[in-house]
Amino acid sequence: MLPYSTAFYEAAIALRAILRENLAEPTPTLQLLYWLAVLHSFIAVEPETPSGDLVAQALPAQALLTLDWDYDQLGLDQLPLLNITDKQLFQEYWGSETQHQRLKDLYPDLWQSYVKNAEPA
Repeated sequence: MLPYSTAFYEAAIALRAILRENLAEPTPTLQLLYWLAVLHSFIAVEPETPSGDLVAQALPAQALLTLDWDYDQLGLDQLPLLNITDKQLFQEYWGSETQHQRLKDLYPDLWQSYVKNAEPA
């Protein structure tokens, strides 16, 4: 079991390798990489600390999966999992974004409740 932050970064590395191998049909892999970056933007606690793992453990996965969001709402610049090359690919295939925020910015009350539940007793 990897700490949540390492697991997200390792998954992103694997998806980038898939993208390099299959640039002829990048859409499914780009969608998965973006989804991963969006979820990471909800869980990420800066600076990366053990409390981030506690937040991740406090999250029911189903709650995260039911949140509504899209590329136009979140953009790219506030998704720390994405690198410069990722951002260039998204802009090439999906166009320029108009807003830049994290998923936790769209749902601040939900994020605060998870942080509160994750605090050690």
